[in-house]
Amino acid sequence: MYKKYDKIQYICSYYLSKTPKTMKNYYFFIILLASMMINAQSRCEDANYYVVSAYSHVKKAYDATNISHLQYSANRSVESMKLSLEHLKSCGCVKAIELTNKAMEILVKTDDAETYEDGRFFVKRGKEATRTILDEVENCDTYTDEEVAEALVSSSDNADALSALEREQQKLEQQQKALVAKQAALKQKLKQQEEERVLLAKKALITKYENVLSKNLKHFNTSLKDCDCNTTLTHSASTPSTGISDPAIKAHYINALKNLTSNYMSKLEACK
Repeated sequence: MYKKYDKIQYICSYYLSKTPKTMKNYYFFIILLASMMINAQSRCEDANYYVVSAYSHVKKAYDATNISHLQYSANRSVESMKLSLEHLKSCGCVKAIELTNKAMEILVKTDDAETYEDGRFFVKRGKEATRTILDEVENCDTYTDEEVAEALVSSSDNADALSALEREQQKLEQQQKALVAKQAALKQKLKQQEEERVLLAKKALITKYENVLSKNLKHFNTSLKDCDCNTTLTHSASTPSTGISDPAIKAHYINALKNLTSNYMSKLEACK
């Protein structure tokens, strides 16, 4: 029996004993095979994580000293089992799926248990069932000698297909590089567009406040003229840079308007 990692190691060791020319023919197939094995193992490891979590919760339920804590931990165990089902399907653990469903059926009965002893009876059965699930998930990561031999024979039969796989891999790599370059160019373009939008918005804000200042200046001068004050107002407020924030632009024009208003009041006072 071989673990998935051992199977990959066995196959690689076999081909390392071949000539360099043979190694070139089989190189990409070994990478592809290893990738498939590792991906499959990863899915089983995810399933194993949730089953271990379920087992941990059911042990807590078994060690609980009252019915409420027992039911809480049992429910947590059921939730972990539900999460494990999708991963169990991915790595083909059919028997583990059946055992998980049965274990959940047992543990949910704790919700209707009226006494601590009744609940602990179901938890004990659920604990034993969950331990069996762990063993079954472990078996899903195991290969027989025949499966390893079959992989070796299959690799020999597919030597001609490896060149096509290599070309396809190179094509995909080129497409990926082109996509990355395109994404980078698009990102830069979006950044420039955003900078242009912000600049236009700031210019529009400055124009708005300039118009407010101009309207007040015109109104003040009209009032001074109507009062025969023989004087006029001007404002010397500078135009703020578009590099500052919107609140800073607003504060600049508020101060300018305050100064203009103050000058207007002074001239009006002097006009008496």
